[in-house]
Amino acid sequence: MSFADNWARVFVVITFLTFGEAQIIGGIVPNLIALVSWSNRILCFDGCNG
Repeated sequence: MSFADNWARVFVVITFLTFGEAQIIGGIVPNLIALVSWSNRILCFDGCNG
């Protein structure tokens, strides 16, 4: 393998990890926020004074 091939592989891995992380941030985090908000409203609907 040549020097250019090695750097091409590094670039592909970094790009893949960046887009994967962006997908996690864009997909999982808002779903978790919505789940926590929803469960808080359901669980505190009857018992909370707020």
